[in-house]
Amino acid sequence: MIRVRWPKLSSLLARQVRTSNAPLWALALVVVTVSGQAADSDEWPLGRFQYEVRRSAQPIGVHTVAVTAEGERFVVAVTEWLDVNGWYGSYCHRANRREVWSAGKLLRYDSAMVGACSGLVWGWDQVRNRKSCVWANDRTPIRISAQQTEGKLLIARHNLTTGASVTEALDTTLSANFLNPRIREEPRVQLLDPIIGEPRAMTILELGAESIALPEQTVETQKYQYTYLDDSTDTYYVWFNGEGLMVRMKNITDEVTFTLMPKARFAAQSGPSATNAACSQDFPPLIDIPGAGP
Repeated sequence: MIRVRWPKLSSLLARQVRTSNAPLWALALVVVTVSGQAADSDEWPLGRFQYEVRRSAQPIGVHTVAVTAEGERFVVAVTEWLDVNGWYGSYCHRANRREVWSAGKLLRYDSAMVGACSGLVWGWDQVRNRKSCVWANDRTPIRISAQQTEGKLLIARHNLTTGASVTEALDTTLSANFLNPRIREEPRVQLLDPIIGEPRAMTILELGAESIALPEQTVETQKYQYTYLDDSTDTYYVWFNGEGLMVRMKNITDEVTFTLMPKARFAAQSGPSATNAACSQDFPPLIDIPGAGP
């Protein structure tokens, strides 16, 4: 999922894009469409899940995850649509990602994100060192590709502003997808940032059982706390039902929540009508980046 930091009352979108590490999100209330079965251990819940993203009471986006099994592999497709407008400025992005998993390891990862911001620059869409908008005026997607190669994860990042760069990470690096059951199996994990294309360390704390109200039902859940080590304010509460499916995610600092939708409202490659002219309705296509492995 992609995330965004909101400056308190005026602190907006959160970190999906934070240049020195940023998972894919932190927005508002998301609802997921439950369909399919959840599995044990490192197996993903199968089906298509859609979340509504809200900041406070305002709907600002849609996050969709589709998981299919292909033999011993899991293929995970993710799209995220986000539009925020307010007196403090505006922000939007479109994200598209595909992951291939086997035996709990990320075999292949391809991501493309494009966006725009104006006015106040949020924590999520800023280049940390310069505190400026990470999105270039050329509207060119930031692309990340990664491939398991000889016991390591080879990662390539590309956009028109910085060109292409290649780095390596441990082959145990996970994606910043909170639906992934592997994330909560260890007290500390490394997640691949979809903006800077580098691993980011996170600590995991199990908080215990909690009943939460979702649209049309009350659900018994297990609650976890996810915190990035490079920024202790970048912390999330995440709730999973008895089948291991994430039903809600909330950023503690930002007023953004993802909540499970009882029924999908949008097709896989679309969302609500765009409200920000800087972002089109289309998700950027995925392409192979030279240097990301065979």
